[in-house]
Amino acid sequence: ALGNGLRASIWREFMARFGIAQVAEFYGATECNCSLGNFDNNVGSCGFNSRILPGVYPIGLVRVDEDTMELIRGPDGVCILCKPGDVLVMDKYGYMYFRDRTGDTFRWKGENVSTTEVEGTLSRILNLTDVVVYGVEIPG
Repeated sequence: ALGNGLRASIWREFMARFGIAQVAEFYGATECNCSLGNFDNNVGSCGFNSRILPGVYPIGLVRVDEDTMELIRGPDGVCILCKPGDVLVMDKYGYMYFRDRTGDTFRWKGENVSTTEVEGTLSRILNLTDVVVYGVEIPG
């Protein structure tokens, strides 16, 4: 199976239920092609990038003029990075994990709380397939 967005909490159950030997995940912003891939059955990872040789395959998104498809550069001639709004973390082996979209968080007691992370944790603890979490303002 190949796709993106399979939650770690249901990964193994999904494989067993449908008799799938391997799940491959990928990650790429809407405005670009696939830039990371996990073809190792590493549960929950959306891809891999070497921690040892980041210069060999640097990952970065740059702005492009949609009409001309030319790179947009700053006054110094360097391409201007775009900020897709996704939060990814890398483990000690170089596997990347999608954690949240900026904007899908809320503040609680001075901390940013990821709705995606809370959903995944509740799904695993409560043994539910789908959980939705969102912030609400509580007066006082």
